Amino acid sequence: MKTEELRKEIIDSYMKRWTDKIASPFSDNSSRAYWELNSNGEVDVKGYVWIKDKLNKLPFKFGNINGDFRIRTSHLVSLEGFPKRISGIFSTDFGYQSKFNYQDCINYIQNIPL
Repeated sequence: MKTEELRKEIIDSYMKRWTDKIASPFSDNSSRAYWELNSNGEVDVKGYVWIKDKLNKLPFKFGNINGDFRIRTSHLVSLEGFPKRISGIFSTDFGYQSKFNYQDCINYIQNIPL
C-alpha cells in the first residue's frame, strides 16, 4: 500500500470516531460529514467534529472546519494541529489536569497565519 493511501486510511479511521455520520473522503452527499486533504496536507472537514479520545496531541493537522469543533481530553500537551478556522461552535473540556484552557485555544487559532 502506498504511503498516501495509508495516511488517508489512518485519517479516515479517526474521523469515523470523531464525526457524526462520516462519509468517505470527497463525498458529495451534503447531508453527511466528510473530510478531504487540502493542498497543505491538512484535513478540512464539512460537518461536526467531536474529539473525546485520550490524546497527547492530535494525530494530524486540521485546516478548516465547516461546522462545529469540540474537543474533550485532559492529556493534550500541545495545541499543534488545531483547526485554522471553525465556522460553527468551538468548545473545549480539558479537565482540571490540563495545562490549556478555552482562551489558550482561541488565542492559538486566531494567531495562525493564513
